[in-house]
Amino acid sequence: MTAPVNVSDEERVLLDDADEWFDAHRQELVTELSDLVNIASVSDDSAPEPGSPYGVGVRAVFDHVLRRAADWGFRSTDFNGYAIDVRYPASDEGTEERWDNDIALVSHLDVVPEGDGWDWPAFEAFEKEGVVVGRGTADNKGAAIVDLFLLRFFNSRRHGFRHPLRVLLGGAEETTLGDMTYVVGNHGAPFQAVVTDSPFPVNNAQKGHLDVDVIIPAGPELSGFSAGVSYNSVPGHAAITLHGVNAGHVNEVLNTLDPELVRRIKVSGLGGGLDGSVELSATGITGHAAFPEGSLNAVWVLFETLDQAALLNGADATAGAALAEWLRTPYGDGTSIAYSDDVSGRTTQNAGIVRGQGDELVVHFDIRYAVTQSATSVLSELANHAERIGGRLGEVNDSSPYFVDADDPRIRQLLGSFDAVMGTHAKAISMGGGTHARVIPNAINFGPGFIRGYVEGATRAIASPPEFIAEGKGTPHGADEWVSIEDLKSAFLIYVLGITRLDRTLQVPVSGTTPLG
Repeated sequence: MTAPVNVSDEERVLLDDADEWFDAHRQELVTELSDLVNIASVSDDSAPEPGSPYGVGVRAVFDHVLRRAADWGFRSTDFNGYAIDVRYPASDEGTEERWDNDIALVSHLDVVPEGDGWDWPAFEAFEKEGVVVGRGTADNKGAAIVDLFLLRFFNSRRHGFRHPLRVLLGGAEETTLGDMTYVVGNHGAPFQAVVTDSPFPVNNAQKGHLDVDVIIPAGPELSGFSAGVSYNSVPGHAAITLHGVNAGHVNEVLNTLDPELVRRIKVSGLGGGLDGSVELSATGITGHAAFPEGSLNAVWVLFETLDQAALLNGADATAGAALAEWLRTPYGDGTSIAYSDDVSGRTTQNAGIVRGQGDELVVHFDIRYAVTQSATSVLSELANHAERIGGRLGEVNDSSPYFVDADDPRIRQLLGSFDAVMGTHAKAISMGGGTHARVIPNAINFGPGFIRGYVEGATRAIASPPEFIAEGKGTPHGADEWVSIEDLKSAFLIYVLGITRLDRTLQVPVSGTTPLG
């Protein structure tokens, strides 16, 4: 491996051992990760049962990990199906009084729905060219496996910690964060949570997160419209059936429009003559709502086409024109909420689910607003745009921004550990994604994702997208999601160094803070 820098002799030996241990267990890690991915653990709280508040998929993946933890000799806890933990050391002898002084690596085992556009089955993982493909590989089952393998590595060395170490795995990170809200409210927060569900180097700021239903009038063509599978995923497919038109007329109109737009539209005649029906289907580029760069919302593609071609009438036309305008960029330019600051960057806006309900269309917006922007101003602009066409705001859920000062000693120490392994001079980063750090007091976000633009000048290699993954695919929440095993190894080594350093220096909290000695 690339020689780490600014490490002690003891740390160098530890990292050498970790490097060898990972390589010896590489194929086992691939197998364990694939087994997790093959469980379709989409969180669903629509029919909760005792011990299973998030549906059969989450319950199944929890049970699988609990069995594997027992096989590896670790104790574990099931928090009534909301979350589970796996604890190190394997024996609790002499540590009972110290579990209120723990370090918890926090991840999640729930995933977003499959979505559209996959070239392979989403829940049948496979390895090729050093990557594993499948839903949840990057977000966030790869991280969960790395966390669990860290416990195994430390156990193999009988490594001694000042603070007990555990892995805490949730079942509703992709939906409500109710998993860790439950754990914190009923069992208390970890002494120090390190959330392994973000990009490297260290994430110290997260934008505010608004989930907003905007309800607008619609006509008969949109009454049964449905697009999108998850609030926080960019829709990759959208389709509508138009009645009383024929495919020839529609194609003739489309031929007058921008070819770059029209190439993403497929027209299928469903009947003959003027009384027939035509389906228009749009193809976008899926992605994560918080990281929209490179994605393309298929709902916008469809309604921009319908609006330019004047293929809708009445309330349908008004609603369609509104969507074409509102969704023209993923940064809120069309709804007048565009905003940017130096701390967190640009506000993002995603219409992740759009559903017709009778004579109304419900547009669910996932908005990640900048740290210095107010939720009130965002909601005011959305309400103004909706009211102009006879609409209104529906359900609203707001999660305030997360921020830890970049000079916090914990941030500086974890950055130093990242730099030591990767050969960088990194700075803390902000992002639009929301993690469990929003609901766990005192939490820090630390990897394991490598996103180009966040990590520059590394001497240790970072994986490039594999050639067999089509352009525009492969992202978390997108089709053909993948993770690099070599990147997971880098994360493993960074965590080995970062967690052992954090363990040595964390002190007992004073006045609600966690200073370093």
